[in-house]
Amino acid sequence: EARRGRWGILLDAVHGKVSSGTTRRPRRSARATSRSRWAEEPTIAFRVWRNEKLVIDVLGGARISIVDTEVKLSGPGVPNTRGADTPPWADPVVGGRLRVPLAERWVLTLLGDVGGFGIGSDLGWQAFGGIAYEINETWSLKAGFRAMGVDYENASFKLAIVSHGPMIGVGIRF
Repeated sequence: EARRGRWGILLDAVHGKVSSGTTRRPRRSARATSRSRWAEEPTIAFRVWRNEKLVIDVLGGARISIVDTEVKLSGPGVPNTRGADTPPWADPVVGGRLRVPLAERWVLTLLGDVGGFGIGSDLGWQAFGGIAYEINETWSLKAGFRAMGVDYENASFKLAIVSHGPMIGVGIRF
C-alpha cells in the first residue's frame, strides 16, 4: 500500500489451486484435473473517515484473473494426454475497507468488493476479515479468512466457483 494524504494505491495478489483425480476400475485409465487461479488486484483507495477508533476507505480498481486448467488422461491404448487452457480477463471492482485499531500494534481489517458487471466476468466478489500485527510503519504480518467468487464465461471456457479459506500474508506500506 502506498498512501499520500487521503489517497492510496493498494496491490493484492491471491493464488489458489484445486486438484482432483479419478481412476476407473480395474485400474486401466485415469484422469487428473488441476486448476490454478491467480488474481491480482490493483486498486485506488480514498479515505472517507479516520479517527482513533476507525478508518474507512472506498476502493475502485480492477481484478485481473488468470486460470490455468490442466487435464491429464492415461490408460492402456491411450497415450498420456495433457491439455491446458489459460484465459486471462480483467474485471472492474468497487468496494470498501474498514480498519479498527485493537491495541498498540494490532489492527482488525474487514474488506469487501464486487465487480465484473458483464465487462470481464458476469460477477466477481471477495470478502476478507483478519488481523494484522504492524511490526513498524512499513511492515506488517496478516492472518485472516478470505472468500472469493467468480462467474465467468467465454466461447470456450466457463468458471463458476467460490473459494474460501484461511489466509496469511505480509503487508508493505510506504
